[in-house]
Amino acid sequence: MRESKYRGKGKNTKQWYYGNLIDCHDGDVYIAEIYDVATFELVDPETTGQFIGIPDKNGVEIYEGDIVCSRCGDEIIDIGDVQFDCGVFGVEWIQNKKSKSMVGSWGQRHNLRRLDDDFINYIEVIGNIYDNPELLKGE
Repeated sequence: MRESKYRGKGKNTKQWYYGNLIDCHDGDVYIAEIYDVATFELVDPETTGQFIGIPDKNGVEIYEGDIVCSRCGDEIIDIGDVQFDCGVFGVEWIQNKKSKSMVGSWGQRHNLRRLDDDFINYIEVIGNIYDNPELLKGE
């Protein structure tokens, strides 16, 4: 069974919290970190993202909202952000953002390159859309 884990940026602390997601009726969202005792941190709902279940080529956990790059040696080939859409986690690469050139299994037009075990060996996390939006300026 895949680990269900989330992260969110604290509303008051601006630091990242990792754990279980608690979405309250009043619109507040908490991340419950469980160690010896559970702690609940109020997070900005806009910053919450799920762990996709696999790490990048360096062993870093990948979450929705992360910015990743693909490299050939030391050269960066492309940069994109991790999203969940069309039923899968994928990367929308900068060079393809406007084209919507990919067609999903139900005919939907999108631009996500699915993150799978073969492809994952070539990408690495370099930031996230909340702390490092400048990395996607090539849009």
